[in-house]
This record gives sequence, C-alpha cells and structure tokens, in this order.
Amino acid sequence: MRFQDIAAVIDVLDDAYAEGINTFMCTTHSRIAEVCNHFRVNRAKYPGYKFYPCLPYAHKYANAAAELGV
Repeated sequence: MRFQDIAAVIDVLDDAYAEGINTFMCTTHSRIAEVCNHFRVNRAKYPGYKFYPCLPYAHKYANAAAELGV
C-alpha cells in the first residue's frame, strides 16, 4: 500500500542515495516509467545514478512456447 504513491518510492530512493547507494535495479513494472521520469527531470540532483533494468529471460519463454504452444 505504501508504494502506490510514486512519491513514497522516490523517498526511499532518495534515502538510499543519501547513504551512498547510486544504483537501482528495477523490473519492467508498468509504473517504473514514473520513477525514471523523476530522475530525468531531476538529473542534476543525482549525479552518477544508474538504473539496471531486470528484463524477463526471453529464452525461458521461447522454450515454453515451443513446448506448450503460444
């Protein structure tokens, strides 16, 4: 419930950044674009910040489709 508001997500990331954590690994969640937009708009506030997207393992899905069909 807490993270339904993107501001709560940004607060946690800001706290982590203040402690020296400048990397965020995220999934392809539909709302991650809102977080990325915040970082784009406030780029000067986060020098050296990096995002590492965690993408679905495509080979796993290709194998499942081959075995079970689409």
